Amino acid sequence: MVNEGVKLNPHPPYGRIARLKLMDVLGGKKCNKCSYKDVRALQIDHIDGYGSRDAREKGHAKMYYYYLRNPEEAKRKLQVLCANCNWVKRYVNKENRWKQ
Repeated sequence: MVNEGVKLNPHPPYGRIARLKLMDVLGGKKCNKCSYKDVRALQIDHIDGYGSRDAREKGHAKMYYYYLRNPEEAKRKLQVLCANCNWVKRYVNKENRWKQ
């Protein structure tokens, strides 16, 4: 199994659990574009951008819990992407903060 014995250090335990549950709500622990499955490189992406604003307003863990309580909104606004697909999307959609 790909994720066997994997530790997810970047997130506190309560946020990590909520993040993984939210991935399940969004269709599973795999990239929506390329189907990559290693959870260490999977990210919750705001489909229309503005993810940093949402995280800043709610906090990452609280944002996860908000969308877990509102799964239909989560499915409309969020998707699971691997880090590579997420950065490509940000570049193509000019969601980054620097000039290209």
